[in-house]
Amino acid sequence: MFFFSCKCHKNSLTIEKLNVGLSGGNNYAQKSNQGGIEIFVTPSDSAISILKKLDVYSPLKDPITLSVKRKNNSVILTDKSGKEFALAFADSSEKNCNYSCKTSFYKEDKISFISHLAFFPYWHGFSALGGHPLFMRRHYYTLLIKKEDGKKLKMRWTYSVQKYKAYNSRRLKWSGDYCVDNGGGLTLLKITN
Repeated sequence: MFFFSCKCHKNSLTIEKLNVGLSGGNNYAQKSNQGGIEIFVTPSDSAISILKKLDVYSPLKDPITLSVKRKNNSVILTDKSGKEFALAFADSSEKNCNYSCKTSFYKEDKISFISHLAFFPYWHGFSALGGHPLFMRRHYYTLLIKKEDGKKLKMRWTYSVQKYKAYNSRRLKWSGDYCVDNGGGLTLLKITN
């Protein structure tokens, strides 16, 4: 029987930088998103800060598809159903803005960016070294942008963190790294009016 002393971790993060690519794919052969969004995150004070960068890669069997285009000075995000959202403001003074633009969020937008660690772990298998059981926990990053007219964008990235025994210690900790091979990435895109 295994016992866990888990705490639910939830805190606000700061977005350092937003990069938007207006042409090309997201460099994953089996996915074909046009354009790309990269959000660079300021690590929090929490011990469970695991990422500094999020992009549009989707690990789902039916991957989330989206397109990014420039319309005047706006970067428009469009979902699979064709709903549009003005994600960011593009600097019109840039000469080569067909590929990638300097962008920033609109000042009037209400933006929240939350890091949330799930309360309960899930079974992941046995360790190759020592054969002890491995448990993981879901780690969610949620970006929510609300316009003055009530239109909302919600994007969520899901990763996993692994439980391990710290070196020279009997105390179990959650690791500070996310598992690249554990299917993490963009798992929700929702635009509502």
